[in-house]
Amino acid sequence: MSFFRSLLRARSLRTHLLRARSLRTQLLLAVGGAIFVGLAASTVLMVRLSAYLDGYEDIFGHEVWMEQRARRAQVSFKIQVQEWKNVLLRGTDPADLDAYWTRFVERQEEVQAIVARLEEKARRPEVAALARDFAEQHRTLFTAYEAARIDFGDHRTASVADREVRGIDRGPTQLLDELVDQLAVADVSAQQSAQAAREKGVLALAMLLLYGVIFFFGWMISARILRTATELRETIRSVARGSLRRRATVDTQDELGVAARELNELADRLRDEFVASLDRVAAGDLAVSLQGWSDEDEITPALRRMVETLGELRGEMSLLTASARAGSLDMRGEVEAFPGEFASIVNEVNAVLDAMLSPVDASTEVIAEMSRGNLVARVEGTFEGDHARLQDSVNETADELARTISRIGTESGRVAGSAADLEHAAGDVRLHS
Repeated sequence: MSFFRSLLRARSLRTHLLRARSLRTQLLLAVGGAIFVGLAASTVLMVRLSAYLDGYEDIFGHEVWMEQRARRAQVSFKIQVQEWKNVLLRGTDPADLDAYWTRFVERQEEVQAIVARLEEKARRPEVAALARDFAEQHRTLFTAYEAARIDFGDHRTASVADREVRGIDRGPTQLLDELVDQLAVADVSAQQSAQAAREKGVLALAMLLLYGVIFFFGWMISARILRTATELRETIRSVARGSLRRRATVDTQDELGVAARELNELADRLRDEFVASLDRVAAGDLAVSLQGWSDEDEITPALRRMVETLGELRGEMSLLTASARAGSLDMRGEVEAFPGEFASIVNEVNAVLDAMLSPVDASTEVIAEMSRGNLVARVEGTFEGDHARLQDSVNETADELARTISRIGTESGRVAGSAADLEHAAGDVRLHS
């Protein structure tokens, strides 16, 4: 458990992950950290499992050994009691009495040795107490049996000797049986089950902590990436909508941080260079200087070509204006020199000049005819606006001139007639005189 607590307290690992300069490094650190934690946890769990198995084998082997020794003492004690019966039944001969008593004493020593060993090796206080109580009662029993043997040896009366020790083995027998029950394998299994439950709880807690650590680091990195990606998305969306005021507030050193700074730089340059240049061009200032960003720049050359085309269009319009001011309306703009809608503008200007020149040419032709004495020539065609008024003025002038000349001719005839009459009158006067 101390291992996992130390992992949870290792804030330096979290700090290192936050300061990683690339997403690849962060992911590698996260995955590597998870693998390291997993391996470390697995190692700890394997060590604990090995220790658990070793402990199980030790406890199981010890308890089995204790139970076997207790059962051996139980059997030896029963044989010892049986040897006392042999002493009474077959000990009438002094030699046989000594032989059977010797066996009784050997069993006494054997049982005492086994119980002393059990008391020494006992790991549970209740087992040691039972072994100690049995040993004391067993020694008291031996003292009673020894006194009864002396009486039996002196009087050779089995019934009297048996009455002296009758029922004395019940207390030690009960203690020995209880000792055997305490050391039964069932108790060992129960103890092992409790130990196994505790170990399972420890393993479950360890795995829970392991998953918690992995989830924590995964959540920390994913949340950080998500926040940065959301900030970038909102900034890109703002730029896509045409707003260059928003900036991505990302201060990391990884790939997303680099992308955020480059996006902010792009927005700055678009606002400070391109938008400002377009505003100047829209205001009629074509003297803008555009510097390319790199060899791969496609925006600056396009804007530069637009400004150059507008400059050329302005120059073409200046030539046409100067020609018109000089009285030459025959000059036309070069439509082929301009692309797209710029060519349409030049073509429209040419059409305007054509529309201006048509009534002028017609009027000039009529005036020329009038100068040659052709007073019936008129400006033909359909014109509108000022051109129609020019047409009407020329035609009215021609009509008025024709009428004036006609009147002059009529008056001249009248004058000529009057002169003839005067001349005829004068001749008559001369004749009468």
